[in-house]
Amino acid sequence: MEKANNTNINLRPDPNNRWTSYESKTATDWLAIDFGKEQQLGKLVLYIYDDGGGVQAPEKYQVQTWTG
Repeated sequence: MEKANNTNINLRPDPNNRWTSYESKTATDWLAIDFGKEQQLGKLVLYIYDDGGGVQAPEKYQVQTWTG
C-alpha cells in the first residue's frame, strides 16, 4: 500500500512508486487505504498514469470516503 500512499511524485517512464491493476483479470478493480486511525485530511491528489502501452488510465474512477 505504500506505493499508493507515499507522497512522492516520480515522472520516470517506469515509476516504482505506483499502484496499478495492470493485467487484472477482473472488469473492475479497487484500492482501499486504511490509515489505522481516524485522520483529518486536507486534500486528496490522484495522479493518473498511462504509459501509452499496457498501463492505461481508467475509463472512470470513484473516490469514496467514510463519513462516520
